[in-house]
Amino acid sequence: MNSPQFKERFPETGEDIKVMAFRRNRMLHLTITIAFVDRFVPNRHTHFERKSEIAEHIAAYINSERENFPGVRIDINTLDDPQAEEGMYLTVLGTSAEGSDSGQVGRGNRANGIISFNRRQSIEAHAGDIR
Repeated sequence: MNSPQFKERFPETGEDIKVMAFRRNRMLHLTITIAFVDRFVPNRHTHFERKSEIAEHIAAYINSERENFPGVRIDINTLDDPQAEEGMYLTVLGTSAEGSDSGQVGRGNRANGIISFNRRQSIEAHAGDIR
């Protein structure tokens, strides 16, 4: 979804894309968040129309590539509300950085790689790249 071909077809999609996949038996469920770039989305109708087109495009791609999935369900930006003007994932830059979510360190990462449940710990992130 961050390929040049996808961005050419859907220029309103930003770089901030997250996918959660869940398989129950042979049914695949995808929940996808895509930051939409506001300058390409003139109104709510366009936003929801493009979301639908993107879901159809992703489903067609999965159907052409999948093995053993008789069904695929795709939900994009599930908190979008067609009744609310502010109920859409719109950004200026196409990333979540505008909302102070810079994501340098993943949630729960520790310098030693261990998340221990029975020990005291700080929520401070370690600085730099530990390898």
